[in-house]
Amino acid sequence: MINREKFQENFQYYDNEIIVEVMDIFFDEYAGTLEILEQSISNLDFATINNKAHGLKGVVSYMSPELSELCYDLEQLGRDKKSEGLHYTFRQLKEGVLELVEELKILRQEYAA
Repeated sequence: MINREKFQENFQYYDNEIIVEVMDIFFDEYAGTLEILEQSISNLDFATINNKAHGLKGVVSYMSPELSELCYDLEQLGRDKKSEGLHYTFRQLKEGVLELVEELKILRQEYAA
């Protein structure tokens, strides 16, 4: 999931300590964001879907263009109030985020060393 070239390009001017801190914030927040998204999809709360997908897109865009695209798709479904495709897109996003988390744990060790 992580595009290492894009990751390094996006964080090239930051100290390793700050990069680790960004990762730690993501680790602390991703599960709650996914949970809110899942509940919002179940409730067809399109405004929250749009808002949370947009916020997540901003974070993952630094690490994974693929996940950023899925967030964009989910955001658009929320904005357009379309339920078709919500569950499928969310499942793909959730799987991708969980994969990203595992890759970030490894990458974090490299930056924390």
